[in-house]
Amino acid sequence: MISEFLISCSGADKEILKGCPTERTKFVGIGATIFLTAILACVSGSYFLTFVYSNKITGEIELSWYYLLGFGLLWGLLIFNLDRSIIVSIKKTGKWKEELNQAWLRIILAVFIGIVIATPLELKLFEDEINAKVEENLKNQLKDSRKENVSIYETDLKTADQDIKKLEAETKAKEARRNLLYEAFKTEAEGTGGTFKLGKGPVYEEKKKEFDKIDTLYNQSLANLNTKRSERDSIISKINAIGLSDEKVINKINGPEAKIKALYQLSGVHWFITFLFILLETLPVLSKLMSKRGPYDEILDRVEYEHYLQQQKIISDKNDEINNILVEIREMNKLKGEVRMKTEKAKLEAELKANESLLNDIANKQADLAKIAVEKWYEDETNRLKNNQTQQYTTTKQQPTPTPQHEITLEGIQWKAINIKDEIFYHFKNGQPLNNELEYEENGTKLFGTWQYLIPNKEIKIELPNFSETYILEDLTANGVKLKTNSNYVIELTKI
Repeated sequence: MISEFLISCSGADKEILKGCPTERTKFVGIGATIFLTAILACVSGSYFLTFVYSNKITGEIELSWYYLLGFGLLWGLLIFNLDRSIIVSIKKTGKWKEELNQAWLRIILAVFIGIVIATPLELKLFEDEINAKVEENLKNQLKDSRKENVSIYETDLKTADQDIKKLEAETKAKEARRNLLYEAFKTEAEGTGGTFKLGKGPVYEEKKKEFDKIDTLYNQSLANLNTKRSERDSIISKINAIGLSDEKVINKINGPEAKIKALYQLSGVHWFITFLFILLETLPVLSKLMSKRGPYDEILDRVEYEHYLQQQKIISDKNDEINNILVEIREMNKLKGEVRMKTEKAKLEAELKANESLLNDIANKQADLAKIAVEKWYEDETNRLKNNQTQQYTTTKQQPTPTPQHEITLEGIQWKAINIKDEIFYHFKNGQPLNNELEYEENGTKLFGTWQYLIPNKEIKIELPNFSETYILEDLTANGVKLKTNSNYVIELTKI
């Protein structure tokens, strides 16, 4: 029963291991190592939590036992799972370089886990030594802090001491001078000194005035000395206050970091326990690396390879199925494309046929309009000739036959506007009844548009990109043209 549990802890496949009885002992040993490491990790994690949540003054644990137990079990389970994963992930290939390439990262991880497990236990084992080292470190920090704070005010304190010494010397000298002057004017008044005349005469007044002057200077110097002494006392008070503040702050720095730092400042005894846990943690990995490739590893490789082939076959079948679906989709898309092309072709042919009929109808209508326009023009010209015939025959002197109006044209000639400030040129091209080409130039800028005759009303319609206007043809000669707008504005053009 226990061996089966330990085999499960090692991560070995029990079904494969049934056919390899000689391999059971190896995996039982590996599983036992992993399980014992997890138990130590559980104890280490629980203790570390008590260490974190203990009162700094009384030392009492401020956390319920079930929290400690829960965290310890969780931490132990985590370490157990990591160790088991490390062992399972190492495959015996029979080639030590390949196995070492698999294991070196896992060995580093195992070393780290060993240190993490060992540290809380070492903190408990070396608790007295650690506390003594922490206290020593705190005293050194406090000493350094006080020294640093004193150095901040050292210059000010030194300057204050120098000023005090100087003021004390000045005050002492003034005091001595003051005492002499006091005795001088006192004995002068009593008649026991000076002029030896009793009473306050002129000499007395002079000595008294000199005494008052030195007395004022003495009092001023004494006041300056007291002020400077107060400044020095204030600097000393600041140093003491900062020292006390540093002591309070440093004494609070007694947590996990300070104790772990103190642990690694101790002698090398604690490293023995650390190396022991590292060895315990890396032992399963090392034992698996040092063991020979056995029948369990051969069967495991065969089973894994069979599963690999099976999965490859499933993937291949799925790929074939997907390829067949893609072929069907491609064929369907091709069929849809052909149907769409035929539909679009039929629509296009129907539109072309309809457009052809419409274009033919438009051409016929344009021909009818042109025919009507020509007939109207012919009728107007015939009436004009009939009206001018009598006058022509009654003239006694032979006149030259004028150029018929219809022979004078606009097209093919460059015309210039002569009654406008701007330089504007017109060039009427083609000469067809509809949509003739027009070249328009204004102040050097050329535009292209169309123009056309409106024969029944003797009008000309001009269309430019941003302009459209219909003009009445007032007069047309071989050298000039008059065009009138609807607002009765006349444009005169001359041939150039």
